[in-house]
Amino acid sequence: MMVTVMQVLDTSVTNVAIPHMQGSLSASVEEMSWVITSYLAANAIVIPATGWLSARFGRRRFFMICAVLFT
Repeated sequence: MMVTVMQVLDTSVTNVAIPHMQGSLSASVEEMSWVITSYLAANAIVIPATGWLSARFGRRRFFMICAVLFT
C-alpha cells in the first residue's frame, strides 16, 4: 500500500511541477511531455523486475533499499 501511495504521489508531483519547469527551462509543451513519458516508461521497465528482486532480497529489505534510493 505504501509503495502505491509513493508512486501516485510522485506522478502527481511531476504533473504539478511541469508548468514551473516549463517556464524555468523555456521548454515547449511537447518537450515537457517527455518528462512524464520518460518517468512512466521507466516504471514500466522496472515494475516487472520488482517481483523477482523482492523474492531474491526479501520484501522488507528490498522495500528499504528502494525507499533509500528513491529519496
